Amino acid sequence: MRIRVKIILALLIGTFCFTTYGVQAANVQASKEKMSGYGRSEKARKELKKRKKSKKADVSPVKELTPEQQRRYDYFFLEAARLKVQKDYDAAFDVLQHCLTINPNASSALYEMAQYYMYLKQVPLGQAALEKAVENAPDNYWYAQGLANLYMQQNETEKAAALLENMAVRFSDKLDPLYNLLEIYNRQEEYDKVIGILNKLEERMGKNEQLSMEKFRIYLQKKDDKSAFHEIESLVEEYPNDMRYQVVLGDVYMQNGKKQEAYEIYKKVLAEEPDNAMAMYSLASYYEETGQKGLYEQQLDTLLLNKKVASDTKLNVMRQFIVQNEQAGKDSTRVITLFNRIMEQEPDEAQLPLLYAQYLLSKGMNKEAGPVLRQVLAIDPTNTAARMTLLGEAVRQEDYKEIMNLCEAGVESNPDMLEFYFYLAIAYNQAERTDDALAICQKALSHVKDDSKKEVVSDFYAIIGDAYHTKNLHVEAYAAYDSALVYNPSNIGALNNYAYYLSVERRDLDKAEDTAVRCPDPATAEKMEALIAEVKSKGDTIGGVITCVAQGVPIGLGEPVFGKLHAALGHAMLTINAVKGFEYGDGFEAALYRGSERNDRFFNDNGHINTHTNHSGGIQGGISNGQDIYFRVVFKPIATLLMEQETVNIDGVDTTLKARGRHDACVLPRAVPIVEAMAAMTILDYYLLDKTTQL
Repeated sequence: MRIRVKIILALLIGTFCFTTYGVQAANVQASKEKMSGYGRSEKARKELKKRKKSKKADVSPVKELTPEQQRRYDYFFLEAARLKVQKDYDAAFDVLQHCLTINPNASSALYEMAQYYMYLKQVPLGQAALEKAVENAPDNYWYAQGLANLYMQQNETEKAAALLENMAVRFSDKLDPLYNLLEIYNRQEEYDKVIGILNKLEERMGKNEQLSMEKFRIYLQKKDDKSAFHEIESLVEEYPNDMRYQVVLGDVYMQNGKKQEAYEIYKKVLAEEPDNAMAMYSLASYYEETGQKGLYEQQLDTLLLNKKVASDTKLNVMRQFIVQNEQAGKDSTRVITLFNRIMEQEPDEAQLPLLYAQYLLSKGMNKEAGPVLRQVLAIDPTNTAARMTLLGEAVRQEDYKEIMNLCEAGVESNPDMLEFYFYLAIAYNQAERTDDALAICQKALSHVKDDSKKEVVSDFYAIIGDAYHTKNLHVEAYAAYDSALVYNPSNIGALNNYAYYLSVERRDLDKAEDTAVRCPDPATAEKMEALIAEVKSKGDTIGGVITCVAQGVPIGLGEPVFGKLHAALGHAMLTINAVKGFEYGDGFEAALYRGSERNDRFFNDNGHINTHTNHSGGIQGGISNGQDIYFRVVFKPIATLLMEQETVNIDGVDTTLKARGRHDACVLPRAVPIVEAMAAMTILDYYLLDKTTQL
């Protein structure tokens, strides 16, 4: 009894662990040759060694196993299952083969071997093993189902159909074989067989709408209208008290030109159930198709304004009505009128008002959509679609008071939506509510999860850094900027403000010359040096980015069109060897923000016109604005490698090249003074031009 339990367990493991096959299984043949024995018990290794030494393998069919043979088979099958769970697929494959030398007709081992073969895309071997497994265990449903699925995948429909027909008889409690047969016969357009299978399903499941409608469809395909209508009529007879089927029959009549019969059915249903939404809508459709426009609109109103009709039904009706209205090229008056009348009833679900708002927005009626969206939020404060839509409009209008209202409620109703915290923090900053901005960012960080976007988390730390700096808490500010750059080293806002504030304070910039890599932060410099050393040890190279800051540049250098200052700087930088990119100010990062977030707003700074921020990098409209000019230059890894790489010689023959001599693994440290010099010469040129052109 204990052995039998183990076998069952092994079968279950084998059934449910197939998806764990990894790339190791791809080397089955090689594994058979080497038979290392890794992961096997001592007993298993001895048995396999004994088998290898045997001159004659016992592969003759075994009709009945002796108790000793059964014990050995059970042991090795369980061992194969264990190895499979441990993902030692090669060893498991070998042990399964040994199982088959003990009992070549063992369906359990054959089935497992089939799974291995199929995974390795050795379909003929897998199919042969699975066929033998089914032959030896005809009462195992799962083996047969697996083989049927394989036949269908291989488009061996005749084999699949024959097997499934047998399964439908042998496993009469299973419905899958019949559904699979239905798929095959439908594909082959063997409609008589389809009807036969549907009848069998009906015998087992009872008469229902799905089966009757499918039979109706097939009869129409066969052009047997009489049988088609009889099928639906019999459904009604079977369930005379179910008005749904009455309406279905009416719809079938409508679709097939029997409009008067359909009308009588709809009226009959509504006489018994005045609030039957299906009948109400079908009757409206009847009026529309028969050209009775007034009655159609009246019936539609009756449906949509009936409080007893479910909201989802009204929603579907309005969606269809909108589609029909758009396809007919009509204006939005009728749609808006209907929606307004529905809204007067104060719906208790948000989906209808949300659909209305979406429709208004699609028509460019943003102002009209606002009250509807607020109605959505009044019904369901957690509706993020409505709140985000309103928030987007408030951001476009730079209505920071509205942003605060929406986001303050948003963080309460949807505390895991970091977007609400972000825009709320921005609004607080604009209102100079620094402490509130700090508090909301810290609250946001408490809701950060493992799957939260690191870029968003970085932005919160950047805002915290700005807030702390405003409060003259410089140590805390720089710590926040450091955290921002941990989550997103390319956070342009954090990099910009961090560098700007350091430059204003004249902090640490001179330290750049104290390190081999010309980085002002000693800790970062150490990491850079270690990385370059690692890359160099492998004979490889690495690129990077140089940030250049030009301070004290006069206002007004450059021209608005052909002589833009940033264009000249870009031209100068791109002439440097190994340079592959140039960006100034926010650069490419600017595309991720809106104008309200990134415009450099001017203010009167004690009689001096200044900007609150410097996202433009000190150049606006191609002309310097007096702020620090900062830009970044991207350097590629050097092409000369101290490792072999493929190339061709002068004759076009493939060869390999390995450089010799001294070569830098990274050009950045040496490129810093070049970047500085090119920038200085460009700015000096524009300074002299400015002097010569002034009147």
